Amino acid sequence: MVVPPLMIPRGGALDPAGEGWIGRFGGGALDTCGLDNIGPARDGRGLHGSHHLTPAEDVAITRTPEGDVEVSGVVDSSRVFGRRVTLRRRIRIALGRPEVLVEDVIVNEGPAPADVAVLNHVNFGVPVVVPGTTVSLAALGRTPRDAAAEAVPWEVFPYPVDHTTESVWEHTGLAVDGQGRARAVVRTPAAVSEATLGAPLEAAVSWRAEDLPRCVQWIYPTRGGWALGIEPTNAPLFGTDRSGPHAGAPVLEPGETRTAGVTLTLG
Repeated sequence: MVVPPLMIPRGGALDPAGEGWIGRFGGGALDTCGLDNIGPARDGRGLHGSHHLTPAEDVAITRTPEGDVEVSGVVDSSRVFGRRVTLRRRIRIALGRPEVLVEDVIVNEGPAPADVAVLNHVNFGVPVVVPGTTVSLAALGRTPRDAAAEAVPWEVFPYPVDHTTESVWEHTGLAVDGQGRARAVVRTPAAVSEATLGAPLEAAVSWRAEDLPRCVQWIYPTRGGWALGIEPTNAPLFGTDRSGPHAGAPVLEPGETRTAGVTLTLG
């Protein structure tokens, strides 16, 4: 049954409980998780929260004087007797440049403080991701989620396997450039990309480290799945940091605003 957007109550009412997010994950270049939770289900909030299933409102498409295309909209993270948080998103697709800019402004419009977790799940597959594709991300700390993650080096994408598995790493203490931006670069091996595409292939994800001070890396080498996620975030997915208040997510006071977003560049 297809439910028209106007029939869906605000606040992510279709958010699946527990680990149900996995069954609703449709891939795509960007999947934003939050704003009420990222990571494992907790305190009645499902895996990766309700944002991905909450319809956007006030969606508009415009063209800038430079010829770029902009898409904007608003997504709520609200409950009748609870939080009132909104995310205002602007996506800008550059004309003549292989670049997509995603800018978010998050506002606590409610009368009480609200925790706000954001994880921008940027996904890559073929032809960028092949066996031997490398990831470059300057950081002081790198933590595998578990022994399975530790067995898969984060710097090089492995060969495909015939069983379902994943490896998850968290990068902290991110290095930044003169504008305070962190950067992860995904590169296809030169021999592979030159043979198939005629030139080396590279993709970069950049973001303001002040907004999203952590980066989770998801490696999914299962044959038929085959994906790499670069996931800038403002809260932990695992570890002792997650055991604190609000699972380590920042808290916005009433009326407070926070920004987030990522830029994807292909080269």
